[in-house]
Amino acid sequence: MKTPLANKTIIITRAAGQAEPFVTLLQDLGANVIHVPTFEISPVSSWQVFDAAVQELDSFDWLIFTSYNGVKYFIDRLKDNGLYTENLDRKKIAAVGEKTATYLQELKIKVELVPEEFCAEGLIEAIEKQNLFSQKILIIRPEKTRDILKAALEALGHSVEELAVYRNQPVAIDTSKINGSQPDVLTFLSPSAVKNFVNAFGFEKVNGWVEGGCRIASIGNVTGQAVKNANLTSHILPKKYTIESLVEEILEYYNE
Repeated sequence: MKTPLANKTIIITRAAGQAEPFVTLLQDLGANVIHVPTFEISPVSSWQVFDAAVQELDSFDWLIFTSYNGVKYFIDRLKDNGLYTENLDRKKIAAVGEKTATYLQELKIKVELVPEEFCAEGLIEAIEKQNLFSQKILIIRPEKTRDILKAALEALGHSVEELAVYRNQPVAIDTSKINGSQPDVLTFLSPSAVKNFVNAFGFEKVNGWVEGGCRIASIGNVTGQAVKNANLTSHILPKKYTIESLVEEILEYYNE
């Protein structure tokens, strides 16, 4: 087996319980992977708003899922309300990202639209190209997120509601996991991971790693902007916002 990332120490900051595929990809390439979870994902504290909204599900033309976790928690709670994926058959479904779309398809839910760019801006552009008129749209999202999607779709003349189904909560970060090591790559898959990681370790330490040769790999422009807001630089930024593409870019960086 080829091990092009042998002797490279790579830090993964993804939530516990969701990092295994990423860890495996890198370990198979020979990397020494250190998993430092920066947040955990849990359902919203109250389902009262959700339970009321799903009773009006028939009134929506489109459902937009912005993440894999959004699909998971939405469908689980939908079933708790005595409803099933068949209740979505008459809805048009949009998914931000390949993994989100694939998960929906595995659940036998037809996906109408997946933007070329896996982010809110990409979805806005894709919906605009559909030339839709006055649609009623429900966005399934985390508890705290950017407001750009709702505002942009309303500006296009659509009626938009948002429904939070999960939340990203910071966790106590075990800084001893790195324990004085000089990492080669620090990976971020979300803005919250950037914020929580830098807060835990401190800017001086993280910047010291960068000055010592550590490269920062960010999965997309939004996460890249969070890195920039932390006064750091993303050295590796894939054009396609997937873990696989991020790993490919890391490989390309070290094989130039």
